[in-house]
Amino acid sequence: MIAIIKEKSIREIIQETSEELRKNIDLLDPITSAKKLVELSSLLSSLNRHIAELEFAYKQRLSEIKQTEPSASAAKIKAEAMVEYKSWISAKYEKEALIELIRSLKYFNKAVTEDILNQQ
Repeated sequence: MIAIIKEKSIREIIQETSEELRKNIDLLDPITSAKKLVELSSLLSSLNRHIAELEFAYKQRLSEIKQTEPSASAAKIKAEAMVEYKSWISAKYEKEALIELIRSLKYFNKAVTEDILNQQ
């Protein structure tokens, strides 16, 4: 029997990590949090590369449409209705969510570290 491995999308990874952190915030220690930060930072790097590819695909489509449209604004409106634009914009919003998650973890780490230092 052949096992089918489904790779998680970046969106799924962000959602799962966010939910995991939200549910387990009381159990989160600085070491686990730091490991999550490394994982999320690596994911951000991958997402940036993915966004660049999606932006290139959108700009290619826009260029194609500009050849048949009389005005640049009409070409842009048509291009923004295409799947390439939707994919690119969705990835940009995923990046914003990921950056916010990274910021939250950094803030958490700082607060926990200060708390530990104050208790000593």
